[in-house]
Amino acid sequence: MNHPLISVVIPARDRELTIGYCLRSVFAQTYPHFEIIVVDDGSSDNTVGEVLAFTDRRLRYVRHDSAKGAQAARNTGVKAAQGQWIAFLDSDDEWLPTKLEKQINVLDSHGWNQRLVIHANMFRFISATGQRKRWKLPIIEGSNAYLSVLRTPGPVFPTIVVAKSALEEIGWLDEQAPSYQEWDTAIRLAKICNFVQIREPLAVYWLHDGETISKNGQLDINGYRYIIEKHREEILRVAGSAVWNRHMMRLARRCANYGFFNDSNSVIKQIPLLSYYHGLALAYLYLAIFKRFVLLDFKSIKNNIRL
Repeated sequence: MNHPLISVVIPARDRELTIGYCLRSVFAQTYPHFEIIVVDDGSSDNTVGEVLAFTDRRLRYVRHDSAKGAQAARNTGVKAAQGQWIAFLDSDDEWLPTKLEKQINVLDSHGWNQRLVIHANMFRFISATGQRKRWKLPIIEGSNAYLSVLRTPGPVFPTIVVAKSALEEIGWLDEQAPSYQEWDTAIRLAKICNFVQIREPLAVYWLHDGETISKNGQLDINGYRYIIEKHREEILRVAGSAVWNRHMMRLARRCANYGFFNDSNSVIKQIPLLSYYHGLALAYLYLAIFKRFVLLDFKSIKNNIRL
């Protein structure tokens, strides 16, 4: 079997508390033929010190003078990569020890096809409780991969292995995407690549107490809106109007759940009145309003009675 160099690209900004365990999980891989490129996106903490504490020659450190965003940092790392294959990892997540080995075995069984994307399932680790739960991601593979990823967000960066040439062919990563960045990347890759999904967890996604994109309501909404608007023509052409209406329903639901009720209502108005998803979106909006105001008032009254 070939033993190609895998370039591990890790964007980081103010990650002095997490980059250590992240890097240790890469150095613990059973497949040893890799380089690590940590791209520091203008950190103001001691991220650089934590990175340079590792003396392994397979580690490289690159720094942006100012923050340009995670996608820009990933692009910097990919373009600097010496390997033909790219593996992504976020600076607050980690890999299981056999992650690269199992993905390399799949690549080998497919003849090192550079139009192949390998991804896997993950665990979710809740730092506040210490609980680790299996995160079963949607199945995105085979001849229906493009249709599947137009329907729903799929692979996540910490599990993806892809050829550098494929990333170059799609014009690198979109640095304008506010969030759901791997979804956009997967959609664009699926137009030119086949996907294989290893249906076991090979990485751990950490849920922290502090703010992240996945917990920031406005970023979540902006990112989802950006992706579906960007790929609107393809969603309608390949997946159909029902899938588009479902995306709009999901966007309206996100707005409602985060308390942006007017935004939710504006999105609902764009869903055809007779569509099943119009009624469903309205139901989610009313439920969110009920939870926000009625239940809160009830709890307040109940607490006052106890006093």
